[in-house]
Amino acid sequence: METSPSFHIFTVGTSILANYARAANGEDLELLGSLGIDVEQMKRTGALGDIGWNDYESLLREETRRSDVRRFVESLARFVGEYPRRASAELNAFYGIIGNTENLRHVSVVLLYTRTPEGVLAARVLDLHLSSRGVRVETRPVEGYSSPQEFPQGLYNLVKAILDTLGDIEKSNPRAKVLVNATGGFKPETAFTTLVSFLHPMVDAVYYISERFRVPVILPRIALKLDTGWLCSLLSLEGLDKPTAREVTNYSPELEPLEHLQELGLVTETEDAKIRVADWVKHLASAMGVLRQCKHKEEVG
Repeated sequence: METSPSFHIFTVGTSILANYARAANGEDLELLGSLGIDVEQMKRTGALGDIGWNDYESLLREETRRSDVRRFVESLARFVGEYPRRASAELNAFYGIIGNTENLRHVSVVLLYTRTPEGVLAARVLDLHLSSRGVRVETRPVEGYSSPQEFPQGLYNLVKAILDTLGDIEKSNPRAKVLVNATGGFKPETAFTTLVSFLHPMVDAVYYISERFRVPVILPRIALKLDTGWLCSLLSLEGLDKPTAREVTNYSPELEPLEHLQELGLVTETEDAKIRVADWVKHLASAMGVLRQCKHKEEVG
């Protein structure tokens, strides 16, 4: 059982919404109908449709001015309060890990949610539930999941959000126990979350629960390590004109051809034909201390 102070980073999915729709009857179904929600679609995927909010602040405003939205949030919160582990995959995993649910004052949770109607609402309900149990809760949005075209950038944004969160925890609580709840969200989100967490020394464990399991699983840690030489070589392309960058990559024993790096989304070309290393790559290098190593290599070299 966990009793020491700890931080849990959740990726937030929509299991709460789908499970609520499956359990809804009577007044709850009437409420969903009055909001124009397709109940069958919500049962399958948790989708709400065009519901009227896309960020946390606008949802709070809607709760204040619309009684039907307020009743919807309250109904969801009651459902989660009565059946937390049945209602939410994230909570099912979380409570399975912490064990003693009476001692939560030492626990902090960071909710990483997509800036979509479903992500915002799921985060709001999780926030209400966890806060009512004495957990310190922080919500952080992740942009870029509203279309297939934006999805890759959304995953990069998720990487940045995780690294930012870990960096903030490291500054304020360098000895904190950090666990990542990779249960919620799309499967690629789970994959990216797990990979970044395995790379970062602040993370003590990554856990996950499947619909088929009754208990969460601590994911076995794979010994991953960033290739510092490759990453430094990649970062050295920043600001070069395209012909020079192509020449560097052609003669580099570490880097792939420039066009392949562009296909992978690792570098882009600006309007004035300069090469720009992707922001998420630079952020990863900075968060993992690689930038300092690259600068040191340049000074020594």
